[in-house]
Amino acid sequence: MKNVSNRILLQKNISRTKASKKDMKLSDLSVTGERKYRKILLVKSPATLWSGGGGAISANIAEVINIPLGIGYLASALSEGGYEVEMFDPQLDLYFVDDGNTVEKLKRVIRERLEHRNYDLVGISSMYVYAHQWAHYIAEVVKEVNREVPVIIGGGHPTLMIEETMDDQNIDYLVEGEGEVTLLSLLHALNGGQQVAMDEIGGLAYREGGHLITRDRDNYIWDLDSLPFPDWDIVGLEKYIKMFNDTSLEDYGVSVPMVTERGCPYQCTFCNVSDSWGYSFRKRSPQNVLDEVDILINRYDIRDIVFVDDNMTIDKQRMLDICDGLKQRNVTWQVVNMASFNSNEKIVRAMKESGCKKVSISIESASPRILKKMKKPVNLDKSLVIINECKKIGLPITANFVTGMHYETKEDIMKTFEWAEIAKADWSTFSILAPYPGTEIFDQCVEDGYLNTDTVDLGWFSHRNAAIETEHWNKEWVTDQTYHHNLMINFVKNHNLVGDGKNLDFAIGFFEYVVLHHKKHLLGAIALAYAMKKRGNKEKAEALLEHALEMVDDEEIQQVFGRYLAMDEELINFFHQWCDAHAEVVEL
Repeated sequence: MKNVSNRILLQKNISRTKASKKDMKLSDLSVTGERKYRKILLVKSPATLWSGGGGAISANIAEVINIPLGIGYLASALSEGGYEVEMFDPQLDLYFVDDGNTVEKLKRVIRERLEHRNYDLVGISSMYVYAHQWAHYIAEVVKEVNREVPVIIGGGHPTLMIEETMDDQNIDYLVEGEGEVTLLSLLHALNGGQQVAMDEIGGLAYREGGHLITRDRDNYIWDLDSLPFPDWDIVGLEKYIKMFNDTSLEDYGVSVPMVTERGCPYQCTFCNVSDSWGYSFRKRSPQNVLDEVDILINRYDIRDIVFVDDNMTIDKQRMLDICDGLKQRNVTWQVVNMASFNSNEKIVRAMKESGCKKVSISIESASPRILKKMKKPVNLDKSLVIINECKKIGLPITANFVTGMHYETKEDIMKTFEWAEIAKADWSTFSILAPYPGTEIFDQCVEDGYLNTDTVDLGWFSHRNAAIETEHWNKEWVTDQTYHHNLMINFVKNHNLVGDGKNLDFAIGFFEYVVLHHKKHLLGAIALAYAMKKRGNKEKAEALLEHALEMVDDEEIQQVFGRYLAMDEELINFFHQWCDAHAEVVEL
């Protein structure tokens, strides 16, 4: 694979040329007559790490494979524009072909697909910074097969790192951010269309005369109702459904993603959403949203939906209208981010009544000082009201937190853990800051000396490991404390398991996920066993406890979980009592 430079530039230093502003619609970009580029392959880059990643694909499948909503939109736009479109997800194909070492077998699957089929053009979706090498590998293979096939790349990572991505000579064009109009405009220009020229396409990067040309994004889609719905036939929705059914411990059904808005008016320093969607909030009408739901129900027999919106509840009346329609359709649904600062008890109750089975809110920090520096408009008291209201009406709620900001002290971080324990959301997600290039906090970390753009390792960017350290704490401390409090709050002291919480089934769902996808998670196995005993499933509890006992002697497991086995806590005592009853001695 070509060695792409690891040197990272600040996105603000990119030289741009203004693009001519046109009110372009997808319907304006059809090309009649002969086309040189008609047969298009859209490739979803693997989301697994480039290095490592050994072990069985099916053991971690749900962590690294998701239904590609963005590609669904692109496929639909291209198909309606008259192109022949195929979609390729190497990880999904590998799941149905074989099982084994992720990296080497993924490479084989990618080569086999590209070597044995002829495409006029290949588009690559590269979403994740930590896995960006896969996109470059795919581009390399395309050019090895046929140097004349254009390669286009888009997605979260290239949008953040335009120059670095285009250093790869195997990539011809880069589509920044929102892709439907830009990609169709590019294809239109490549095929000789007259409505738009290459130098008029906003959000496009390409080379001309050996120089990188970038155009300002001026083509946001303001009327989202004008977009065709995702083409799930091209994506191959049925294969994703089968995969998720195969990797579920119980029949929870498959949640198909939808998005009802684009753009975020907030400016949180650690977030890169606005780089993809812009700062202007654009929304679909309730009827348009419900029309898509009807298609999922009637064409695909889908009655479980996950809304992947960033700000679904900004327009409260629109949210209430959507809830009314969902209630009439008798579906279940969840939303990945319901901002507490633009929600209220009325909306929460309407969501519950309309079939909502889970919500998530992002608190991030329990320090008002840190929230202000993050530019996060969170009111902690109001957030607590929303959490309590959800628990009162039986709507499971997850609270999200982030640690490791470069301006945080140890006291600030500990305050967040303490607040989370008091709030008692049904689940708490603790992430460590990943200062992605292109975000304000990345620039701050560089300017303040916490990151070096010449040496920073993008492969280390993960929400499980600290990427920076400060004069207040080192990487090991913040990583250890974040994981420790995750284990204590969600497992050892899970209030639905050992406290006064009333949502045992919800906790079981998380425990099952952990046990299925993290084979050495000792506390996950013990917690699930205790939950199964409380539910009355003694046979399942016994099997899990036997599995936990088998893990105890593992040196790696002892290193991670040994200190928890020495605690005088209800969950741990339950495990020891079972071991005593079976005449086993667990060495601490």
